[in-house]
Amino acid sequence: MLASKIQEHEDDFENNLIDSNKTKYDRNQEIIINTNSSFVLNRITPQKIDNYYFKEETKKTAIVLHLTCGFLKGDIATLVKQDNHVSVHFVLGRNGIVYQLFDTKYWAYHLGQGTIGGNQINSKRTISIEISNIGPLIKKEQEFNNIYNSKYCSINEETYYKSLVSHFRNYNVFSTCTPEQYTSLRSLLDYLCKQHDIPKVFINEKARYNTFKNSTEAQFKGICSHLNFRSSGKIDIGPCFDWDLIS
Repeated sequence: MLASKIQEHEDDFENNLIDSNKTKYDRNQEIIINTNSSFVLNRITPQKIDNYYFKEETKKTAIVLHLTCGFLKGDIATLVKQDNHVSVHFVLGRNGIVYQLFDTKYWAYHLGQGTIGGNQINSKRTISIEISNIGPLIKKEQEFNNIYNSKYCSINEETYYKSLVSHFRNYNVFSTCTPEQYTSLRSLLDYLCKQHDIPKVFINEKARYNTFKNSTEAQFKGICSHLNFRSSGKIDIGPCFDWDLIS
């Protein structure tokens, strides 16, 4: 999908609440008022699907940020599958709309095989947020393709991508997050940290793009990202993300 078509795609989901698997969702909308900001939280529940996370209450001590490497309808469809139990608490659209897939007191696997400190242990204790974003891009003549080899944008559409001087995990061009996503994410983090008594502390900048060295270090309390738990195979969230905009 072209970057220029994403707004239309996300508007369609917002208006109809049907994902790419044709699953229909019900919505319970709430205005969350923080000390310095407010946002609308959309709690969405799939019809005819009810077993995609574990209804086991666990204490949360950290928040993990992800990138979906996809588009909103497909992102949500991938995370809501009967009996799969691989999901996240929140998906954040490029339009800044926050969708909650299940209650934060419960959990689902979201870190994957090879997680430092263990997938189950760390999935249970963390709140997971997926930022809808196509991820790394590959230059092809005067355009950029996504990792699925489809055109994403032209080289002159500079708001849709950011280039690095050197490669990060085999890529040096990444699709950008939107101003609306940064604004909503900042408010969401404020809310979650307060609700769960999680320190609003970001992983140290010098260690931000490194993997935790061991299980003890992986018990970090605060806000980190998926790549901190995985030494390979994950690019979220890399150096093209502007951490200053959510602090």
